[in-house]
Amino acid sequence: MTLEVQYVPTEYVAQTWPYVETYFQDALEHSGDDYTLDQARLYLNLGHWDLLVAVDSDKQVVGAGAINFSQSANHRTAFIALMGGKFIINKDLFGRMCDFLKQKGATRVHAQVRPSMERLTRRVGFKKVSTLVEVKL
Repeated sequence: MTLEVQYVPTEYVAQTWPYVETYFQDALEHSGDDYTLDQARLYLNLGHWDLLVAVDSDKQVVGAGAINFSQSANHRTAFIALMGGKFIINKDLFGRMCDFLKQKGATRVHAQVRPSMERLTRRVGFKKVSTLVEVKL
């Protein structure tokens, strides 16, 4: 199956939301409590995050990602805030997503994932760089 990555401009997030909502809801079931589905939708609608969709040859949405960017002294980092879908962890599709992220100035990609997803992301070149720990206050 050949998939394409398409950027969804902020002004079309509301129209695209019904096609990606389930993928993001599923992704949030395995994430922490940093944001809710409604908050993710708000970040996308306000343009704080970029929406990318994976579409098949019939132009059906089969996956989606929400990306935000941060700037440090040495890097512009694209952070995958949410990602979900079918057949989307593969080198070809990830390479297409990276091409888009490079056009937005990114020099690296980060993602916070659970252990099973860490193994999957190794297939596309990710490596573990740190372990995140927290204390709730």
